[in-house]
Formats: sequence, C-alpha cells, structure tokens
Amino acid sequence: MALPKVSFVIINYNYGRYIAQAISSILSQDYAGFECVVLDNNSTDSSRDVVRQFENSDERLHIEYLDRNLNQMGGFLHVIDRLSGGWSVSSMPTISYLRTSLRFTSSFTSIAATVSP
Repeated sequence: MALPKVSFVIINYNYGRYIAQAISSILSQDYAGFECVVLDNNSTDSSRDVVRQFENSDERLHIEYLDRNLNQMGGFLHVIDRLSGGWSVSSMPTISYLRTSLRFTSSFTSIAATVSP
C-alpha cells in the first residue's frame, strides 16, 4: 500500500525560539512524501528572521508571511485550499516517526488530532 502525501502546516505567532526546531524536524523526516507550509501570523518577535533562514532550502517547504494575525484557525483556513497532501497536520511540536505513524494510521479512513504546545 502506498503511503499518502502529508501536508504539515506550521502556524507561527511569536515562536521565534521554537520555529527553527519545528521546521528542521519536519525537513529531517526519512519519509519524503510531504509538503510543509509555514505561515507566519504577523509575528512581532524574531520569528520572521528565523524563518527566512529556511527560504529556498527545500522545494517541499512553502513560506508565507501575513500582514495581520488571523489566529490559529484563521491561518489554517487561509492555507487549506492550497494543500496537496491527503493528510494534513497542523501543530507546533517536533514531529517524529512519521513513517511509522502513517503505516499505523493508514488503515483508518479519517483521524482528527489536536496538539497544543
């Protein structure tokens, strides 16, 4: 069974001290079938400078900077129509063991999960 493409969505607001680790964690997966959308929600800390370091580093990474804060749900709704994966994950924590998780959950027709830092 082919594993699905996964869309990671990182909605960032003033997580400058964590955002590099979150992006690096996703990009270091051994599962190649993913895209990662980083949406900066008009951060006022160092977030944008940190995220800019990742620009053009990986073709699976898409970055957008908003001029106003849409909050978490508004940010997700802002990007949802552009996601190309069969599975979408929206969270800030470090992502681990993606390949194993997908094998386990691929027998389910739908799964919803919420993770909060």
